[in-house]
Amino acid sequence: MSIYCRVTRIETSPADARPCDLTADRLTSLIASWELLLRAERKSPQTITTYLDGLHRYLAWCSQHGAEPMNRTSLNRFVADLLDAGRAAGTARMRQLAVRRFTTWLIIEGHLPADPFWGMKAPKVDQPVVEPLTDDELRALIGACTAPHRTELHERQRHTVVATLLVGGGRG
Repeated sequence: MSIYCRVTRIETSPADARPCDLTADRLTSLIASWELLLRAERKSPQTITTYLDGLHRYLAWCSQHGAEPMNRTSLNRFVADLLDAGRAAGTARMRQLAVRRFTTWLIIEGHLPADPFWGMKAPKVDQPVVEPLTDDELRALIGACTAPHRTELHERQRHTVVATLLVGGGRG
């Protein structure tokens, strides 16, 4: 049981709700209202889809594991399970973000007195290592700019673009 729970409950107003009162089923029933807010804020359809998917997956995981949704340990276990199952760190990060954004909305709406996830860090996302082109690949790229069917202007334009990328460290 969460440390936010009272031993006895007299009132049941949303402002008096505690994390232990917010079961996965109760939170699922509030998602439509949160989605309405996201649409009213003109969040992109992809952002809304990503947030809703992440939140639904978290709440389903909580139901399957008997975990309290508004509990730090539950969210950490969910993220760890995603990573252990081979999900990308970016996926785990986005699903955690969805839960955190929903939690912020719950606080604003008076369903939670405080953020149970305050101070939690998102999973570290590694930057992919991109191998530079070999000398032979660079020569082939420059050679592709001088194909026989192109006009001199096209050759110079393509050569300029490729040279700019190579000098600037860009990738083609």
